[in-house]
Amino acid sequence: MKLEEKIIKLRKRNAWSQEELAEKLDVTRQTVSKWELGQTTPDADKLTKMATIFNVTANDLLDENTEPAEKESKVNNNGRPTKIIIIVIILIFVILGIGAITINKVLNKFEKVSNQIVPNSIVELFEQYSFSDIFGMIFGKFQETEKEYNVDSFNSKFKTLYYGSTDGFFMNNFLDTVIKSNEENPEHIITVNFADTETNDASELRKMKKKFSKGTTYEIIYEYDENGLINKAIIEK
Repeated sequence: MKLEEKIIKLRKRNAWSQEELAEKLDVTRQTVSKWELGQTTPDADKLTKMATIFNVTANDLLDENTEPAEKESKVNNNGRPTKIIIIVIILIFVILGIGAITINKVLNKFEKVSNQIVPNSIVELFEQYSFSDIFGMIFGKFQETEKEYNVDSFNSKFKTLYYGSTDGFFMNNFLDTVIKSNEENPEHIITVNFADTETNDASELRKMKKKFSKGTTYEIIYEYDENGLINKAIIEK
């Protein structure tokens, strides 16, 4: 088989067009066409490169008495390729194992935060929901849970001790709690309304302490913002 015939056969074996082969060899399509027509012959450098990309020997290309065959993988005496294959297989099993554990944890979290019945298998889970839906539900529930926790944590500072009917003895402590909260949470200020005075200024709130009397009962009514956080305390005598 002539060189030009071998080039055509090997190119088609790899399902490459003349343009694709030319790009791999850094030549023009016209050059490849001339090789295949037998009008010109590749130089030694191109023959070597061609043998490499076709996975044959240069002798296979030049010897007209042989047909090109793919080179067999050479395995040296110490069996290194075999060892590499074994290592790769082990790594695959390790990765699959870690992946299974991770997905199982996700399923457990999904069950806890979604308050839904989790499918019996991963396959069923992905049959019922897309990955984006699953991620959205889990992430959304985590956000909701965190938001609810933050709201409860913030409001409990006031509602646990100062809610409804409260003796005047505790009103100073209540105002101190408001002042401290406003200092620590400048993005969320609480305003206090009492005796025709409405303020969130620390100095004004300290002055307000003098208006409360021990033994007198005061009613604390809270108002909330759109996120459920206390943003106003109305005190009535």
